[in-house]
Amino acid sequence: MNTLKLPQQKFNTIVLDPAWNISLSGKNIKRKQQATKLDYPTMSFDEIKAIPLDKIANVGCHVYCWTTNKFLRETFNVL
Repeated sequence: MNTLKLPQQKFNTIVLDPAWNISLSGKNIKRKQQATKLDYPTMSFDEIKAIPLDKIANVGCHVYCWTTNKFLRETFNVL
């Protein structure tokens, strides 16, 4: 993973869209082949958990995090 470059200030709202390591089914859907690999590098749970939100979040900051049903429980551990 490349090192994240964090801003030098703190925020009241953060929108987090981690590169979850999701798998794609690759099944044929209506005669159209679905992709089996993502077009971008993903991160492990440990890498996502290591994002130092405390360095850029003000006390009481709102954090909105994109996730999928599969990773919902793990998302609470990330936050």
